Amino acid sequence: MAVEHTHVTPDELPELVDLADRVFRSGGDAGSMGEHYPVLFHPRNCEQLRITKVDGRIVAHVGIAIRDASILGMPVRVANIGAVCCDPDYRGQGFASQLMDDSRQHSIQQGASLMLISGGRGLYHRLGYVEVGEFDEYGAPAGDLPEELSLEAIPAERWREAALLHQHEPVRWIRPARDWQLLLAAESLMNQPADLLLIRRGGETLAYAGVQRPVPERRPNVRVMEFGGDRNALADALPGIAARYGAQQAEVVVQPGDVPWRRAAADRGYEPQRRAFTGTLGIIDAPRFLNAVGPLIAERSGDAFRLLPASEGEGGVLEADSGSVRLENRGQLTALVFGGHTEEAGALPDFPPALREQLDRALPLPLLWYGYNYV
Repeated sequence: MAVEHTHVTPDELPELVDLADRVFRSGGDAGSMGEHYPVLFHPRNCEQLRITKVDGRIVAHVGIAIRDASILGMPVRVANIGAVCCDPDYRGQGFASQLMDDSRQHSIQQGASLMLISGGRGLYHRLGYVEVGEFDEYGAPAGDLPEELSLEAIPAERWREAALLHQHEPVRWIRPARDWQLLLAAESLMNQPADLLLIRRGGETLAYAGVQRPVPERRPNVRVMEFGGDRNALADALPGIAARYGAQQAEVVVQPGDVPWRRAAADRGYEPQRRAFTGTLGIIDAPRFLNAVGPLIAERSGDAFRLLPASEGEGGVLEADSGSVRLENRGQLTALVFGGHTEEAGALPDFPPALREQLDRALPLPLLWYGYNYV
């Protein structure tokens, strides 16, 4: 048996998509993975589609989409991991673990320091990735759209109208034009059929909302899984968005630090509920990541933090002027940076009081929400 770990070629893309469809679309009525994830399964992304071949046949896959992002103005390169699959006939041989390690090394070589993985399989936790981070989710009952507002679903060629609003978001993906065009043409958002709505007043576009269409038998509410622009306009439009799709309510996921949205929601009686990140993640290159966000941490805390490599293992010593603490692995560093209320977010060592006070001023940092960048 000849085993090869490599990346897919353009000629092999149909075979790879067929494998992904057999694993994730076995029902046959949900469309093709290639259609729903056009950025991932794109000929230009072949080097990031890591595969295992046995006797020349593709039997396992880990897909990577590497994109730049901004966290409160700090530039971070992120490796999004998705479509992790193995042919049922070849499971139990360690191919997925080997490809995940290959994908981490490849992503680091491409400059990524943070990895987001769609899913929470035990495999990811065993490899050191954790479920951390926190978001707020709000619900608004269906109702009338204010007379001064209008909703318009736009086609892919009008992507710029949303992109101009997206560029002002404090925590966002740096999304190139080709991505916007491909993603909107797919009419899919975080694995569900979707529309992109513009919220307008007169001739002015105030906000946009990426809306997952309801599925009555499974998911009766509409869900705004990405938005940008004026928070008051979005808050006013949510009841009308629900009514547009015949849903009982519209739900929206928001950064917990989004003060303008929080005030707009409170004025309208929308109550938040905590929501964990929809997947697992890990800081895969700690020095590069801390260097990228270091100015923000120093601005918040009054001091810089350094991670000194451990003599063995993947952890290190987090050090500042106020003290130091040993982190056993990268999962602990990821939990410290992004916080949350999950079990893994709380699995941290005891900190010296002065260092704990300083860390509380600086962290957690807001975590990117997938939105249209989900793979």
